Amino acid sequence: LPVSVDSNEYAPVAGDMPLRQAVAAFYNGAFRKGKASKYTAENVAICGGGRLALTRLAAVLGNINVGHFLPDYTAYEELLTIFKAFTPIPLLLEENR
Repeated sequence: LPVSVDSNEYAPVAGDMPLRQAVAAFYNGAFRKGKASKYTAENVAICGGGRLALTRLAAVLGNINVGHFLPDYTAYEELLTIFKAFTPIPLLLEENR
């Protein structure tokens, strides 16, 4: 399997532009029909993983309460402790805990 030198680089931080354009076009076609405002690639970010996406989201939010299920993927609980603007509210999935 040949691999080009360009394949060894990280993707652009905001995501691949053609993919971002395709996501915006899909969203506009599915959810913005008949509306004056439309999304563009500038409104779309593509992230290489859930933790990165949540970290970006957390970085732009103000002081908020965030509920999260326990037990759950531990990265979410860790993420909630990193951002001091978050007030984590654990929600138990099992009654006997």
